[in-house]
Amino acid sequence: MNRLLIGLTGNIATGKSVVRRMLVNHGALGLDADVIAHRTLYPGGKAYQPVIKRFGADLLTPQNEISRAKLGKLVFPNPDRLKALEELIHPAVTADIEERIGQATLPMVVIEAIKLLETPLAGLCQSIWVSQASQAHQMERLLHARKMSKALARERIKAQTPQAEKLKQADVVINTEGIFSQTWQQVRQALNDTINSEGVLPTPHINIDQNFIVHPAGAYSPEALEAFWTAHSGRKSGDLYEQLAFNAVQVLTDQEQMVALLISEDWNFTSSLKEVITGPEAQIPLDVLLKAFQAAAVERQSELLILSDQIMAVWPADQPPKTAGYNHQTAQDFTFPAWRQAIQRQTGSEGQPIWVKRTKLASAELLKHL
Repeated sequence: MNRLLIGLTGNIATGKSVVRRMLVNHGALGLDADVIAHRTLYPGGKAYQPVIKRFGADLLTPQNEISRAKLGKLVFPNPDRLKALEELIHPAVTADIEERIGQATLPMVVIEAIKLLETPLAGLCQSIWVSQASQAHQMERLLHARKMSKALARERIKAQTPQAEKLKQADVVINTEGIFSQTWQQVRQALNDTINSEGVLPTPHINIDQNFIVHPAGAYSPEALEAFWTAHSGRKSGDLYEQLAFNAVQVLTDQEQMVALLISEDWNFTSSLKEVITGPEAQIPLDVLLKAFQAAAVERQSELLILSDQIMAVWPADQPPKTAGYNHQTAQDFTFPAWRQAIQRQTGSEGQPIWVKRTKLASAELLKHL
């Protein structure tokens, strides 16, 4: 496959993750090195025992998981400790990312990594993208969106390589200081320029049956997306771009006509269906919606599918998701941290059941945690 690999970097709170999600909404597989690094710290992960040995068992929670908060307080103020941690984690992260690239079915992969340029990952990429925002914007986002104290925010910013060093090596710079629609337009134009220079990539789409096809939102013009969104969601176009910045948005077509938008929250290789926007006369069988959600999520390497309470609130009572392979389970039913935490994100508790389904990507390595 003619695959485009984009390396995405930028300092803390410069909008990297928003740019990554927007690339995912243009048909990319998004790999967040920070998420993968966290996985190496799970019990049984490659870095779990080495980190405990180096930094002590005081890092452990009552569930014998490494507390990221405790680890961060320990290493971020101390460059030597931070370097030691990176030397334990980075090789495992690189190996995992290379494996996921090898398994990718999409024609484009974006690797988000704050230290991309300092690792071998940069050498894998045909194009280096850098997200950019002023230090004032960084501080505002850390204080308000991430609820950090001023002292901690300054510490995190100071601990990183100067942004200017990243900008020097950039093929593409995306400024994220504006509204989301402006960022979307920048990403769209930059991706078009990158593809034109690297070779034409096929637009990814998945045939659900002879009539229904699911596409990434970026396969359609902003004008077409806005028209469908404002006509059928009852919300302003700015809300559409917020969805494109934070969620995976798929377009479902019936005989080439746009009939639905599927909005999913991807988190740590799980995917939760949050909302379906349909036209008033759309005749979409429920099994088609579930197949479209699953097929697109599997291409994004999701291991667990979740039907959110928002979806179930409008789901027909006479067609339970169990017939499509979903089970009514709680976070307590799982020990694998990513899955347990993903369910808790949706339910807000460990004991509240929700409809979930494992995909074919739930490998033997994961199943041993269950």
